[in-house]
Parts: sequence; structure tokens; C-alpha cells
Amino acid sequence: MSQSENIALLVEALVQFQGQNHGIERNREVEVQMKQKPGTDRPAGKYKFKYSTLDHIISQIRGHLTDAKLAFVQFQADGQMRELT
Repeated sequence: MSQSENIALLVEALVQFQGQNHGIERNREVEVQMKQKPGTDRPAGKYKFKYSTLDHIISQIRGHLTDAKLAFVQFQADGQMRELT
């Protein structure tokens, strides 16, 4: 495997980025209705959880990536999302 002469620069930038506190809050909540197990009298329950959307995560880290001299590129090919960092 060959390495770029600039691998040390990339590693340094990644370390800088990963060392930052990005503090991404969860911006969406979903409620899930569980199915009742067949053959039981126990009622089906439900639960909620919060999560961060991909768009929200990208918007929160883009500035940090720029500060670390890293880039994030997103494109679509063959109907599927592709990401390059």
C-alpha cells in the first residue's frame, strides 16, 4: 500500500477535528408502536427516542471540518447517496 507524502497532514487534521467537542443535539423525536407478540395477552407498548438527522449533523460539523482544513462532499450516483470526506 502506498501512502501520500501528506498523510501526516491528513492525520493531524483528523486528530484536530476529532478532538473538538461538536455538541450535536438530537433534533428529532419519533414514537414507535410495538406489535403485540402472538399468543400473549400483554398489550403492545410504545416508546420514544430522539435522534439527529444527517442534515443536522452535517450542518453542525461543517464549520469544524473547515477549521481543521478537511472537506465533506456529498453526491448521488445510481440513485444512492455517496459521501466523500
